[in-house]
Amino acid sequence: MGGPMEERTLWGAGSGAGPREETRPGVSGPNQEGDGLHGSETVLVAEDNPAVRELVRDVLTMYGYTVLGAADGHEGLRVAQEHPGAIDLLLTDVEMPGMDGPEVAHRLAALRPGMKVLYLSGRSLRDLGERGLADLQAHFLPKPFGLENLARKVREVLDASRHD
Repeated sequence: MGGPMEERTLWGAGSGAGPREETRPGVSGPNQEGDGLHGSETVLVAEDNPAVRELVRDVLTMYGYTVLGAADGHEGLRVAQEHPGAIDLLLTDVEMPGMDGPEVAHRLAALRPGMKVLYLSGRSLRDLGERGLADLQAHFLPKPFGLENLARKVREVLDASRHD
């Protein structure tokens, strides 16, 4: 994994427009474990868009994380209940059919104390605030996002004090 890699950004995710990937050739990829972005923690990804879920899984796996996937909030709960080890981070879409990300996080808080949460959304924080979800700001990554930005935000949330 020592050479240059294309930086990919997922556009249109969460907007109903259907995802498409754009690339920028020549941007360095995750080839150095000393870059501060790698980790060995376990991340549960609850995302209803399969393209986004798979991309997040692939990127985080490249950076050394163990990734558990769930297609919606209900599956996220089931995966968390069945997983025998620690889950360090829930990375979830804010809006999903059936059970949204904040509800998944709330339900998992008792089951997985100490688990951190990172929210994804194609909506702006302003939009989310108008819907009563303004408290998501601290750990929020807007779609579309750069893949290195994803890894950086995951590392930032995992490294944040448990008193946030």
